[in-house]
Amino acid sequence: MFHLRVGIASGDLLLGNVGTYQKMDFTAIGATVNLAGALRNEAEPGLPLISRGTWELVRERFVFQDSNPRTVTVAGMGIVDVWDVLKRKG
Repeated sequence: MFHLRVGIASGDLLLGNVGTYQKMDFTAIGATVNLAGALRNEAEPGLPLISRGTWELVRERFVFQDSNPRTVTVAGMGIVDVWDVLKRKG
């Protein structure tokens, strides 16, 4: 059985090549990326966990758990509101 955890955050980030000529990586960095990673760690298997910024963009398109928003503590960011996505509306 394969269990997938997904964390999604919306916001500003830096996307591009980072490193030296000997070791170059295409990557994304920033607070939004760190938040998405923290949400992934807090997500229930099979239920994407989204940040407030993402929720504001998609709230009319998805169904969320009744107990949402719930709060999680994210290192370096404190307590944040999050939403568990159940399914797409319609």
